[in-house]
Amino acid sequence: MAEAFRLITISAGEQHKTLETCRQVWSELEAQGAGRDSILINLGGGMVCDLGGFAASVYKRGIRHIHIPTSLLAQVDAAIGGKTGVNHLGLKNQIGSFRPAIRTLIEPAFLNTLPASHLREGLAEMVKTALVCNKSFWEEIRGSLNPCEKPPDSWIRTAALLKKNICDEDPYENGRRKILNFGHTVGHAIESYYLSVNKAVTHGEAVACGMKYESLLAVRLGIMNEADGQQITDFLDRHFPGDLIPAGQEEALCSLMRHDKKNLGTQIRFALCEKPGRTVFDVPVPETEILSLLRKL
Repeated sequence: MAEAFRLITISAGEQHKTLETCRQVWSELEAQGAGRDSILINLGGGMVCDLGGFAASVYKRGIRHIHIPTSLLAQVDAAIGGKTGVNHLGLKNQIGSFRPAIRTLIEPAFLNTLPASHLREGLAEMVKTALVCNKSFWEEIRGSLNPCEKPPDSWIRTAALLKKNICDEDPYENGRRKILNFGHTVGHAIESYYLSVNKAVTHGEAVACGMKYESLLAVRLGIMNEADGQQITDFLDRHFPGDLIPAGQEEALCSLMRHDKKNLGTQIRFALCEKPGRTVFDVPVPETEILSLLRKL
């Protein structure tokens, strides 16, 4: 006989990734008599995996959860590695925990129902993973990426395993796992800014823009040579066109970067590519350099 289950439905969108939505989930769990032996199954995209994982991690001091990611972004990124979190006070993922799912079940067939915009969002994270740690995967993507089509299943598997291996090596992000934040210092600031003005920007779009700017920053600092920087920014401009840096808001973005979780004290720290396949982390960058680059571009 099948075990009893109850369905909890939450509203879609980054604006609902909040403690208030978590309270709704916790209230439903309590109303249905969920105990510490219960399992929360997170069926949905990256927002569902982030919020559902966090809700499970603190309900009755922690219950088990399973991820069934249904978006490309979730399959190659959000559902892997045990990071959970919600947004708070307009800042991205400011409240969360490290709590791995007991299972992550990836079925690429879910992607057959997604529009091109959702595929593009996940492809940005796939590109990031290739750039930070696997040059051959980067070259494969660079040679045949079509951001409007579902990627080959082999790409999804490769991206998921690359991230899993890094997270298994450094589960609490004390060291090498920080390379996965390439593009995210600027990207998260972009997301937080647009959340504050009630405009929709996807995580993938923000990260793609973040990777462009952080690649230029790496060249500016002498960490990456100009040829590699040009190759990366040309690729991103071609496949992820548009610039999300709001004119005249450079100071506001820099202020948001001060809240980045990688920072040490007042230092804004970045993960920056040295070249495709190799990345350094904990790179302190003066705000004057960040502002100068944003204003110049």
